Amino acid sequence: METAEPHKFRLKIFTDRKSMVIFVACLILSALFWLLLSLSEEYNEFVVLKVRYKNLPDDKVLLHQLPAEAKVLIKAKGFKILGVRSGLSQEEIIIDFKNINFQKRGDYYRYDWVNAQHLSDLSSPENSFSILSVQPDTFPIVMDYKLSKVLPVRFSNKSSFAQNLKIIGSVAIFPDSVHVTGARHLLNNLTYLYTDSVHFTNYEGPVEKQVKLRIPEGTTVSEGNTVLLKFLMQSLKNRSFELTITAVNVPQGEELKLLPGVVKVNFLATDSTYNILNKKDFLVTADYRDVIISQNKIEVHLEKFPAGIELPGLAPAKVEYILRQ
Repeated sequence: METAEPHKFRLKIFTDRKSMVIFVACLILSALFWLLLSLSEEYNEFVVLKVRYKNLPDDKVLLHQLPAEAKVLIKAKGFKILGVRSGLSQEEIIIDFKNINFQKRGDYYRYDWVNAQHLSDLSSPENSFSILSVQPDTFPIVMDYKLSKVLPVRFSNKSSFAQNLKIIGSVAIFPDSVHVTGARHLLNNLTYLYTDSVHFTNYEGPVEKQVKLRIPEGTTVSEGNTVLLKFLMQSLKNRSFELTITAVNVPQGEELKLLPGVVKVNFLATDSTYNILNKKDFLVTADYRDVIISQNKIEVHLEKFPAGIELPGLAPAKVEYILRQ
């Protein structure tokens, strides 16, 4: 009995390399032709376009930021839609303020721009598509008269430092005043322009730092949005003075003898502050009216101390006394 030979049939497309290349090329060409035909057709598609505003009134300013982009339903060929979505085609819609009739409502001027009423005006002449709708459909436009004034710059009172650090003297600001342009009703209520808060942890010595200004929305500063701060930072150190206690409110003919007659005042101060201090800047008293016969000690008070020192305290807080007539 003869054994049948194995089946040797093979598809020619897989055994003939040249045929396979031709087949793949035809497949790719067919796909390309199909794609070209598809992209040549017109479609209605939503795309996101940038919004450009032109011919804004020179004597007015916007009170709020208008949308920079909008979702737009366009009618265009597939090539255009593909270009817009891929970013290769930088298309935009245009809102022209030239013929807008702003109506005064209260203190401001307002106009509700309804896109459905301006579809034919939104597109640039070079755009090869039609706009069918825009979302949102309405842009509320609120404006106020433009005003310019010079405002002094103040260092932020919300700045913070490590507990052992202190600014010596005043903070110099460059420039110390700026030209601000914005809405009239906003600028009329502004007296100063403040810097952003500054935060320091561990640094001692001269400081020069560029800090942003807190610029209210709807205003601009011609000098830019930063100023230069210059100040001296020093650390607080433990200091002390030994001071004589002054007896007060002692009746005529009596004597309040204090034992001891001196007390130590402890405080925190920087080198610059400590170097200019004088004992005359302090006043420590013991008040005769605080005398309690049944007790042998009287409380002492720090009645006066100079600016620039921190956490002053007395040691001891009470001293012994003797009353003499």
